[in-house]
Amino acid sequence: MTEIEEPIRVKTPFFETPLDWVCSYYGYDVFSNLLDAVADWCVERLKNDNQCVVIIRGQTGSGKSHLAMQLIKRICERLKLPFDIHEMYLYSLYDLAEKIKRKSKNPINWYDEGSITFNSLDSTSEAGKLMGMFFDTMRIDHYISIICLPSDKEMSGRIIKHANLFLECPEKVPLPNFSFRGFFEVYKRTIYKSGKFYDARLGTGIFRPIPKKIREQYDLIKRKKADEFKLMLAEKLLKKAKKKNGSDEE
Repeated sequence: MTEIEEPIRVKTPFFETPLDWVCSYYGYDVFSNLLDAVADWCVERLKNDNQCVVIIRGQTGSGKSHLAMQLIKRICERLKLPFDIHEMYLYSLYDLAEKIKRKSKNPINWYDEGSITFNSLDSTSEAGKLMGMFFDTMRIDHYISIICLPSDKEMSGRIIKHANLFLECPEKVPLPNFSFRGFFEVYKRTIYKSGKFYDARLGTGIFRPIPKKIREQYDLIKRKKADEFKLMLAEKLLKKAKKKNGSDEE
């Protein structure tokens, strides 16, 4: 597989943005600007008062966070918003509640650890119902939600039914002549069949790792959010244990 010097511009039925074809990869067409087309599509959905939910799936180390940040960066550029990870990064449901409470003007919600936010939510639990209601009203609130999720995890059907696009990171180590760029595949949501919510491939794209400075900022924020979440869980467990010990003594 060799990348051609001059991309071939093609028009596809799904994206308004013309795509630049650069090569074939295991029989699939690879487009150098597919991530730009996805960003354009997300912004257009937002401007037309439509919900926009993008799920990024892949094994640990496949590049989900890199891909998410590259997509978010492009969306911020188009919306003329600062690329402020603090405003967009959500580690848990409690981060979302805080963002809503402070009335943030940034419409991008990035659930980097989707398995923590969504997989732990029973659709019948109070938290699960609240999250489902939030996604049900997302069209009114004008949010773009980007959810990173391990491939071996499944989300609640109540949440996944709102997803518009699915981005898969199948390659952990890209080929050498692509200069450490990763590959991703884009699918659109279709009617549930064969055990999958998506089976309509829209193309294969290329993305680069995020710059070191942004990566360091991301690592600090993620560590801080994770520590806060663990501390909150520990406090809840202690309260529950105290309550149980008190009832046992009675």
